Amino acid sequence: MVHSDEQDLYKDFEAWSDVVQKIIGMMKNTDIWALFDDPPARTYYKGNVAVLGDAARASGPHQGSGAGMAIEDAYVLSTLMGHVEHVDQIEKAFKSYDAVRRERTQKLVTTTREASHIWELEHPDFDISITTLCGPIASMTSTPCFQASPCM
Repeated sequence: MVHSDEQDLYKDFEAWSDVVQKIIGMMKNTDIWALFDDPPARTYYKGNVAVLGDAARASGPHQGSGAGMAIEDAYVLSTLMGHVEHVDQIEKAFKSYDAVRRERTQKLVTTTREASHIWELEHPDFDISITTLCGPIASMTSTPCFQASPCM
C-alpha cells in the first residue's frame, strides 16, 4: 500500500468531470493498493500437502476469474481425494491434481497480467491514453468524463 492524500488524487484527475471530483471528495481512505501476482510455482503440492486458489497462484482482478479457478481447484482436488483409499495414495492424488491444474491456472495468471496492461492503458504495444478513448466513452454514456473535451 502506498500513502496518497486527497490532493494527490485531485491532481491526478484534474481533467476529469465534477462527478469524478465529487467522488474523490467522498473517499475516506485515499491510499493506493498495489496489485501483485506471484511467479509461477514449480508445483502445487509437496508430500501430503497441497495448495489451491490464491495460495497456489495469486493473480490480479482483471479477468474476474480467481474465485472460479479456486472452485475448480477444489472440485478437482476433492474428486481425486474421493478415490484415495489409503494414506499412501494421497501424494499420487496431489500429483494428478498438479498435472491437471497448474498449466491452466498459471496461464490465467499470465493472461490476467496482460489484461491489466490493457485495462490500465499500460500495454507497451498501445499508443493510447484516456483522452484517446474520449469518443467511445462519450458514445456509451451521457455523463461526460472530462470537463472540457472536443468529443463531448
